[in-house]
Parts: sequence; structure tokens; C-alpha cells
Amino acid sequence: SGLPAWGQAHVRAARQRVVDDCAWAVDVERPGPYIVELRRWPRELNHPIRAGLPPGEPIPGGPTHRDPPGESFAAVRASLVLGADAYTVPVGEGDRSARFQVELRPGKAMLTATFEDDAGTILPSYYAYLYPQPSAPALDLESRVMSDSGPQGWWQADLGSVHDIESITLHGCGTGECPEAPGDFYVFVAEEDPAGRPFAALTRDPGIWRRFFIGEAGESLEIPVGAAGRYVRIQQAREGAPALAQLEVRGSAVEAAEAEGDSPNIVLILADDLGLGEVRSYTNTAIAPVDSPVPTPAIDRLAEEGLRFTNAHSPSAVCSPTRYGLLTGRYAWRTRLKAGTVVMHAPSLIDPDEQTLAELLGERGYATAMFGKWHLGLDWATTDGEPPSRTGDNVDYSRPYGGGPVAHGFDTYFGDDTINFPPFTWMEDDRVTAVPNEPVLKDEVLYGFRAEGYEFVDVLPETVRRSVDYIRDRAGGDRPFFLYLSLTAPHAPIVPPERVPADTGRGMSEFARDDGLTLYSNFLRLVDWSVEQVLRTLDATGIAEDTLVIFTSDNGAAKPFASHDHISPGFVDGVLLRGQKADAFEGGHRIPLLFRWPGRIEAARVSDALVELNDIYRSVAEIVGVEALTAGGQDSIGMAPLLFGDTGESGPQAPRTYGVNHSHRGGFAIRRIDADGREWKLIFGGQAAGGFSGGTPFDPFTAIGDTFDFETHLQLYDLTTDPGESNDLLKDGVSEAELELVLALQSRLQAFIESGQSRVH
Repeated sequence: SGLPAWGQAHVRAARQRVVDDCAWAVDVERPGPYIVELRRWPRELNHPIRAGLPPGEPIPGGPTHRDPPGESFAAVRASLVLGADAYTVPVGEGDRSARFQVELRPGKAMLTATFEDDAGTILPSYYAYLYPQPSAPALDLESRVMSDSGPQGWWQADLGSVHDIESITLHGCGTGECPEAPGDFYVFVAEEDPAGRPFAALTRDPGIWRRFFIGEAGESLEIPVGAAGRYVRIQQAREGAPALAQLEVRGSAVEAAEAEGDSPNIVLILADDLGLGEVRSYTNTAIAPVDSPVPTPAIDRLAEEGLRFTNAHSPSAVCSPTRYGLLTGRYAWRTRLKAGTVVMHAPSLIDPDEQTLAELLGERGYATAMFGKWHLGLDWATTDGEPPSRTGDNVDYSRPYGGGPVAHGFDTYFGDDTINFPPFTWMEDDRVTAVPNEPVLKDEVLYGFRAEGYEFVDVLPETVRRSVDYIRDRAGGDRPFFLYLSLTAPHAPIVPPERVPADTGRGMSEFARDDGLTLYSNFLRLVDWSVEQVLRTLDATGIAEDTLVIFTSDNGAAKPFASHDHISPGFVDGVLLRGQKADAFEGGHRIPLLFRWPGRIEAARVSDALVELNDIYRSVAEIVGVEALTAGGQDSIGMAPLLFGDTGESGPQAPRTYGVNHSHRGGFAIRRIDADGREWKLIFGGQAAGGFSGGTPFDPFTAIGDTFDFETHLQLYDLTTDPGESNDLLKDGVSEAELELVLALQSRLQAFIESGQSRVH
């Protein structure tokens, strides 16, 4: 189901365990009519059952074939035993698969799959593909075009609009004008017309679904898809054009988003290192043993007037990767950033070809602005033509920088990039407002440069003032606006001002530091004060009813700075979460997430549906009526059903049933909500898998065999009964059911990594 050939280490490991029985254990969660397809070779190879395979045969999407050469086998029949049901079909010359139509019943069963020759010799079927029988009707093709038969010739169909494509069937020509079937070819499914794009670009574009097949397709080839698209293209990987008698596409039109055509103003507020336990609506004596450190009335107002998610996660447990996912709908580990954050003076992390949330909204007529922390890299000019140094001593600050917010869809920007990294200066649009020329030392070593008059304590109040001014300027205008307010608190340095005076002209209230509290608690109060000023301004300008407000955090709390580190990770069902910022544990990435849109999102609702911050990208696209995403959102699943009515309780009806998290040092964790609503989490690594709480990440592509050290390399938790991750199910031996679950989660993560997208509901 999407894994590249030979990228299935778990299948080969399982084969070694059960080769004598030629069987798999199957657990049917969704019963009904299915197709079972048996093959000797991977579907991507498209090799005949009877044929052998020379050693070193190149495999598309994977390494060179390393196993011993496959010998030919004169199969005449294929047999399938599934529980108490047995099936047999003939195998003919040139057949690449044996297909069975079966009715799967719920529960567990053994699937035994074999090929047999005339002498009665039995050979296992090493590959068994199960997928639902096509239930959708064949779609009308609005138009069909064919290229000239030059290099990489193609045949393309237009469905007229975006459809959820269930399957594609190719029917080759046997006589007449097209005597040959397609051979060595790609199948592409795209939401945007691929016409005019280079062949190589299509094979690398993560936004395009694709499969590669070696050899000829035969008279008929059915390809399960499970992706959305408008255009279906069959393209040769060699000279010539594909010869087809018919292309049959089955699926259904994508329904318009519930809020299609709406153009609300959108205010997205992102706190920095705010833990779940630091917001009163998430941590109070009604649902947890203790209250949050300080009241958070403004944030709690969003919960009272909107929707509060209790199982929301940042895609990473640290800063830059989450901010990347928020703006692009993609996991940052698909970029050069495999671990850590964007370092000082590093180039832009966002590729120019990626469509950010700001660009998406700009194309829909929105005015767009960002204020605050960027931390996604900037393309600085230098005085010597060399890449910028970490300190910036060769950066030409008098010249504009590239790759910043205005290069990625924001009409205007004001902020300081990253408060704890140089350069320490204000930035506006694509340049600094004052050249940083005062050296800053750290441990008596040059750390960077600071501009005269720049002070950490001023950053958050000034960022909020700019945001308030922007809302007032845009209120009542002829264009909706998107405001991204990226706070710098409660991230270190912990610098709450003694006082921010009230500003009657702006309608802003006073902030006064409470010396009876810790600096950190006062910083939390400043975060809530910031939210309050935004809400006051929306009310004062009369546009609150027309504005969607989203509030969240980039990751969990950083215990070294949180003065209430014993509660800052937060609680779930009264159980304290484990871990902190940077960890693969829940405390690293389980974060507050609130939506408010008066009159559209029901007030005081709570959802325990699994969601990620990546999902904001596609959710906003759904709200404003964007049908097709051209260059973003590969790891984003729309939340419209949850926002506008569905309670979204855990289970298969929720939009997201899988989620991926990432630690500071690049350790993976994957979670899954099964058909019974139980939530399982597999961590690849010991302890926090490379977070601030320790541990070392473990490669998810490492084969799991009989002698595998589970206790050292993997952790498995049942979060439904153990949200505090106190009982590692792999610590004291591994049952067959646990091994099966581990292999399934490992397989799914491998597929997510290799396929370039993870939009599996």
C-alpha cells in the first residue's frame, strides 16, 4: 500500500518467521468486499509470476536487488486460504498477479497464500495486496490528450474537477493502431495540470501521487490509488508514447468544504514554549490535581467562546520545524532540517516553490501580515561573498535579506526573527531597521551583534502594538486579512516588563508585573495580556464576528526555565504528562489549540480528536474554498468536520487517525487510533528519543528480527489508559500482538517518510 519495492524490511523479516506456513496474521478492522492480489514480485516491479529475476535488477524507488537471483517457477494455480474460506485461481503465461474477490469478516484470521506447479510443488506468495473492491462508479473523462511519441511520451485524462480517486485501470491495445501495452511507465495523479512541467520534476514533486511500473502492463492493469486529483497521466520512462485502448478511473467528486466561499479575517497566534499545563482552561482543579501557575482569562475566553482541542500536537517538539509545518502543511524532516532548529544566520528553510499559508490566502484576495518571531532562516548578503558565519561578522546588514516572510507570501513583516539568536535588531519587511554593530559576547566569546536601543524586554509589547495597529487599519476594509502573530514568550530570555502602560488611543490595557510572582509566571501573564489586546481590538472595531481566531503553541514547556516545571507539561485525565520541550514524550509536543469564530464554531465545545498543527494549513484552505493545493499540505488533514459540527471523538470517524512527532535530535514517534478508539504510540529510541530528557533516536528503517533489543530501541504505549507514558509495553517481553502492532506502526512510518506525504485518514 504505497511502500517502495524492497523497502519492506518488516515483510521480509516476517517471511523468515512464517515461511514454512506461507501465512500472514490478518486483523480485519473494516469488513466488506475486498480484492486480494498475490504476487511473487513487488507490484512496482510488475514482473510475471513464472519469470525469474536476475541478480542486481534495479528496483524503482529502492536499492538494487540484493537477494539471491529469483528462479523461474512454472506456476499453474494460486491458492488463498483466509480463515475458513479457500479459493483457487489459474495462473497463465505472463500473468503478473493472481486476483481473488473475497468477503472479509471482522476479527483475526490467518491468510495463507501459495503458488503451485503441475508437479504439486508449493511456493509462497511473498507479496499479498489487500484493498477494497472498487465501489465508486467509473468517472466521465472530460478530455483526453496524448503527447507526441518522443522521450517520455504521455497520455493524460482530465476529470474536470478534483476527485477522490479510488482506482485506475489501464486497458492496453492488442491490435490495430496501438499494438503494444504501456511498458516501463509512471502513473501520476495531480490536482493541477502537469502539462508543460519537466518529466523529472513530476517524479520528484511530493504533491503528486505516483507509481512506477517496470515491464508491460499487459491487457489490463488495475492500480489502487487512494489519492485526490483532477489529472491522471500515464507517462513512459523511455522512448515512445504509451498505447492504451481505455483508461478507467473510479472515484467520487470531492465535496466542497462546509465553509466554502467564506472569507473571514484570520488571526493566528502562536505562543513560544507554552505548555499544556500553563493554560487555566486545560489545567484547573476540575480536571487536574492543581491549577495552572497563573490565571489566563483571555486564552480561556477563546475556550469559552469556541472549540478547545485536548489531543493536539505540534509536529516537532522544538521551534523551527513546527513553524515550518504550520506555514506549509509539511513535516520539516522532509527538508534539510533532519534535527534541531534553524541556526544563526542560516538560509531560508522554505523552498521558493512551496506554497505557504500566506501565499495561499494571498491568492484568495487576502491582505497578509506577520509580526514577531520568524525563525525559519533568512538569505543574508555578505561582505565577502561567502556564506554567513554564525556570528554574522561577514553579513552586510545594510542590504535586504531574502527568504523571509515577505518572500513567502506576507505583504508586511515586523519582528526580530529569533529573540535569542543574533542579529539582535528589529526587522521590517526585508531589511533591518538599524544595523547591529555592537558586539555581544557569550562566555567571553563573540556571539553576534546588537543594534543600539534594542532591548529584549521591549520585544513582545512592541510586537503586540504593531498587531493592534494592523487590525485597526484593516477593519472595515474591502479585503479580508490574515494576521500571524508569533509571540516570543514564554521562551527564554524570561523578560516580563515592569509595566506596559495603557494606551487609550489603541484601546490597549495596562500590564503591570506582580512582584509576588516569579518572572516566569509574569511572563505567562504577558502572553495572556497579548491575547487580550487582540480580542479587545477585534471587539472595538466590530469585526469579531467576522474573524476566525486560532491560538496555539509551537511545542511543550521548557523545564529549565519554567518555574512550575512540575505541572507545566500538563495533565490528561488528571495524569501528569511525561517529558518537556524537545522530547518525543507527550510533554514535548502535546499543546493547547483553540479556535473561535462566533456564529460559525459552536461555543464551549471540547474535542479529543487527534489533530496536528500541520492541519491548520488544509483547514484554512477548506474554509476559504480552495479545492486544490498546488505546492503544500502534504502532511495536512482538514479539520472542517470538527470545526463546524462533528464532535470528533477519538476513532475512525475523526479526520486524523495517525500522527507523527519528532524530537530535537530527530527521533521519530508515530501514533495511531484504532477502530476501537484506542490510541497507540511507538517511540523510536530510548528515553525521550533525543530530547532534552535524554535518549538516542533509533532508525525506523532498521529491520526488527528475532534477536532485536526492544527495550533499548523502542517504546510502545497505550495512551488511552496510560497518557503519562509510565508503562512501556515492550519493557518486559513482547507478545505476538505487540510485535504485530510494532511492525504495523513501523511500516506506516516508513511509508509516510518514503511517499512524501502522510494524508491517511
